[in-house]
Amino acid sequence: MLQNFEKIRVRTTYLEMGKPPLENDVEAREEITLRRWENPDLQHYLDLYREIGKRWGWCGRLIIDRSELAAILQNPQLEIYILHNEESEIGYAELDCTNPSAIEIIYLGLKLGFIGQGFGKSLLQITLRQAWRHHPERVWLHTCEFDHNSALKNYLNAGFVICDTKSELEYYPKDFLQPK
Repeated sequence: MLQNFEKIRVRTTYLEMGKPPLENDVEAREEITLRRWENPDLQHYLDLYREIGKRWGWCGRLIIDRSELAAILQNPQLEIYILHNEESEIGYAELDCTNPSAIEIIYLGLKLGFIGQGFGKSLLQITLRQAWRHHPERVWLHTCEFDHNSALKNYLNAGFVICDTKSELEYYPKDFLQPK
């Protein structure tokens, strides 16, 4: 399973938010909706994950056994949300709610054609609403040097603060690491 992946050192920034954003700070665009994805079809999930994450080197869900991933996706403490516009799925977010005091935004991303139009800010804001409805002590996430160049700035603008920065060994797809 790991033959198409390579472990490399990556700078990762961890961020947290200790209180929900003020309601008037939350801007959700009218033409989009976020819907919970209950019992996702494994292949559909993987297709969406690959489409959204390929550009950023996402592979966490690709390097585990399919039966293990299916079990993860059925865990009721994992909340998956799909962002829709009038025509299609345009992005998604995953919340790990296994620790009720610290909800993690595991994945958050848009399909390529929707990046740079303000949908990311809306996706983040309405995902935060979902996370804070659990009343945790904090909501947290991480980003790395391969994410969109506006990701860190958007997280900081939303109210997150940096709590740690590490250089870590992580798997990345070999084709992602090839010169472009």
